[in-house]
Amino acid sequence: ERKATEAMLELERSRLAEAQEVARIGSWNVQLPEGRVSWSEHHYELLGLDPTRVTPSVEAYLGVVHPDDLPRVRAHVERAPDHPVGRVAKIEHRIVTPQGVRHVEERASVERNADGHAVRLFGTTMDVTERVLAEQALREAKDTLEQGEAVGRMGSFAYDSDTGALRWSRQAFATIGLPFSPQPPSIDEYCACIHPDDVERVRASIGQLV
Repeated sequence: ERKATEAMLELERSRLAEAQEVARIGSWNVQLPEGRVSWSEHHYELLGLDPTRVTPSVEAYLGVVHPDDLPRVRAHVERAPDHPVGRVAKIEHRIVTPQGVRHVEERASVERNADGHAVRLFGTTMDVTERVLAEQALREAKDTLEQGEAVGRMGSFAYDSDTGALRWSRQAFATIGLPFSPQPPSIDEYCACIHPDDVERVRASIGQLV
C-alpha cells in the first residue's frame, strides 16, 4: 500500500511538471518566518537558472529581474506578507535570462496561522512574453494608423454586426468636429454634424450597414 501511494504521488508530480511546462508556469513556496524557499523544476527553467548550481531564494529570483523593474518588484515582494488571505497579488515585469529578456507575471498568495501571522507565501510565475509582444505590436500598429489618418485627415470606424460594437478612430471624431470619446457618437449625434441636405441619404446608408 505504501509503494502504491508513493507511485501515485510520483505520477502526480510528473503530471504537474508536464502541465507547468506546457503552460509555461513555474511554482514557488516560501516558509515563514525562516524564509525557506522552494521552486518547481519549471520555475528554474523560466528563470534560466541551473538547479544544480543555484539555491532557491528571494535574492536569487531578484537577481534575474530586469534592473529597470527591480525597485517595484522588490517593493512588491516586501509587501507580500501583508496581503489578506484569499487575495492574489499580481505583478508583471521583465527578467533577464541566457535566452534574452522575457516578460513574466507573478502571482502570490499568503497563508496565515490561527493568530493571523503569515506562515507561508506561495504562488506562480508565468511566461507572458508572447502576449506582451503581441500587445506592443498592436499598440504600434494602432499608433501608425492614427498618425497616417491624421496626416491624411481621414478617419476610420469598425462595426461588429454580431455584437453591435462600434469603434471610431480619433481622427474620425476630429474629421466631423467632435472631441474624442471612448464612446462613439449616436446616429443622431453624427447626423447633427452632417449638412441638412445630406442627412436623409446618410441615414439610409447607415440603415443598410446595420
